[in-house]
Amino acid sequence: MKTGLFGGSFNPPHLGHLRAAEFFARAYALDRVLVIPAAAPPLKAAPAGASNADRLALCRRTFPAGPFDVCDWELRRPGPSYTIDTLRQARALWPEDRLFLLVGEDQRAQFRQWKDWREILGLAQLAALPRSGQGLSGFVPLEISSTQIRRMLAAGEDASRYLSPSALKYILERKLYGSGGLP
Repeated sequence: MKTGLFGGSFNPPHLGHLRAAEFFARAYALDRVLVIPAAAPPLKAAPAGASNADRLALCRRTFPAGPFDVCDWELRRPGPSYTIDTLRQARALWPEDRLFLLVGEDQRAQFRQWKDWREILGLAQLAALPRSGQGLSGFVPLEISSTQIRRMLAAGEDASRYLSPSALKYILERKLYGSGGLP
């Protein structure tokens, strides 16, 4: 089987993340894609605006079951969320699978700063998606970031075109990201 690992802060997960994960699943004919929210990303500030449980719930509302399996491995593990630890865990569970590490171009640019990056390349094929989508047939990126969505929600702006309806409802009900709740 072919297994993709798609990690991130997902604070919040948005339709751009979903579009990228769907592209990876098609382009690499993946049998499953693990969507893995990070608890404590080592190369950037800890996620703010939503708890780990909220981000996990939001991922489950954004990525449909099927090829996507939202995974809480990094949220349950203490300390920094190192990709190498997650890949080792996947390899232990599925020793025969071909693993793909699915990243955006911004993450690929800093890949050599990652812990045990050489070992990562021995465990998984690195698959990077350019933010512009340039040169990729069948992929049109959604030009948005989680940071922009958090700002929109805090300002009371409509972010519905960037979030799944179920995720947006969850955010508004719980007043995450300064959304102030339902209008």
